[in-house]
Amino acid sequence: DLARAYRAWGRAFVRDPENEEARGHADRLAAKLGAWDEHVRNYEAAFERAADAMLRSALLTTIARLHDERRGDPRAAIAAYERLVAHDANDPAPLDALESLHTMVGDWAGLAGVLERKVTLAYDVEERGELLRRVGSVQEGFLGDAEAAIGAYARAARDNDTDEAAFEALDRLYVGLERFEPLREVLARRVELAGDRADRVGLGLRLGALCEQQLRDPERAIEAYRRVLDDDAASVTATTALGGLFERSGKW
Repeated sequence: DLARAYRAWGRAFVRDPENEEARGHADRLAAKLGAWDEHVRNYEAAFERAADAMLRSALLTTIARLHDERRGDPRAAIAAYERLVAHDANDPAPLDALESLHTMVGDWAGLAGVLERKVTLAYDVEERGELLRRVGSVQEGFLGDAEAAIGAYARAARDNDTDEAAFEALDRLYVGLERFEPLREVLARRVELAGDRADRVGLGLRLGALCEQQLRDPERAIEAYRRVLDDDAASVTATTALGGLFERSGKW
């Protein structure tokens, strides 16, 4: 009788969570019976009795996987993995699982929170930058929180002032919010980072127009347009803009 055998091995496992034989038999019989709800309850009872920290982590991991892979309950799995994070905050594995689960259920606020926690564990600048850009993307694209997105992208740019993707995202957001002074700083940095001459010219023309029209800063506008001409001496746009600026400022 498989059911009776499972109950017997299950009781043995709960009484002694370190009994690997009992646990193995209980796992095997639960799979044959599909007794996942009861199996989770046994694992929870074993977790309560277990004293060893590593064993408790292993039991919680199995509980989370049972909810996710066997019971098809991602939210219960999320709750179990959160308990595992609280048990060992320095283990990145449950955060990876939480990232996947929050994405699957469309919990974007939860996903942003998980990515933020992964940032705190990342020591490599490139890895931190990628995670922060993903936080920004979630905040911008799924949660509609431009301020939080700016905060994430700005942190990525501060960590690595050559992060072109972060500066490009800040450019887009500042344009949308009409934040002209920080936009000027971002455009100036993008000009410095641009390796392609055509890109530098395009960004420089945008910077010049911004300084001239929105910021009313003719000196910075002249500087930007002159830099454009360094790359493209035939730029009619820059030449015309400089002519107008010189005429208005009496600098002929």
